[in-house]
Amino acid sequence: MSQRRLKKRTPSATLLGLAVLNGYKLYFDKPGIDGSSKADCRRSNTDSSFVMGGLFELDNEERYALDFAEGVGKHYAAKVLEVNWRNTSIKALTYVALTRKENLLPYTWYIKHIIEGAIEIGLPSEYIQELRSTRAMLDQDIERQRLELSVYN
Repeated sequence: MSQRRLKKRTPSATLLGLAVLNGYKLYFDKPGIDGSSKADCRRSNTDSSFVMGGLFELDNEERYALDFAEGVGKHYAAKVLEVNWRNTSIKALTYVALTRKENLLPYTWYIKHIIEGAIEIGLPSEYIQELRSTRAMLDQDIERQRLELSVYN
């Protein structure tokens, strides 16, 4: 969700506002190539579940860069789902994990990207607190961690 991270991949990305994906739940069970877990959302058994995030608009020419970064076809599938934005149901592109693995943890820098984005977008404090409570692990690759966090300097 971090706008700074997204803009490095797709400079035209413009935040339209907060969007809600009803009937879904956020998980950190998508295995990353770095040995940690990444975020995924999938249908929930309860109608009261939801995932909050930012709705962005970007130039069509930059879509390939985002698909490449997300590993479309290999790690994620690009799916169009109905989200609630400004009390209106609209179709939005999202990325859904192709594989899942339990008992993986995300890196602390990855959770920071998500929390920074949640703050930038203006998600409710209760939702941000829930994100903050996500169990995470330190990345032993100090250079990767430094590089990932350099977007905030």
